[in-house]
Amino acid sequence: ITTIYYTELLKESLVKEQQEIIDQLAGTTFSENPFFSLTQVQEAIKRIMHAYSVRNKGINCQKPINLITGFLLLLIGEERAFWVLSYIIEDLLCTYFDTTTVGFKTDVKVFENLVQYK
Repeated sequence: ITTIYYTELLKESLVKEQQEIIDQLAGTTFSENPFFSLTQVQEAIKRIMHAYSVRNKGINCQKPINLITGFLLLLIGEERAFWVLSYIIEDLLCTYFDTTTVGFKTDVKVFENLVQYK
């Protein structure tokens, strides 16, 4: 069952560049896996990423987002994947995908230090 909120997000337009990025990323999501070559799966990835881009305009769709989306689609349905993706980005990895990417930069520094000591 699709909620009204998810349906409304899908009705909103994105700027052309953002839609092009989503289209490109959907086509490269786990491309070696036959499941992801199915048109309906690629379209579901596009819809989820579209809805999330509308929901959170401060986040540009990036390679990790399509991979997370694809993985979620292997496990759960489309709208549930959208909600879990929202939770992951907004609550678990919020500093990875915001405009500062401070969480990502911090982890890179920690990793560099670990590699240096090895």
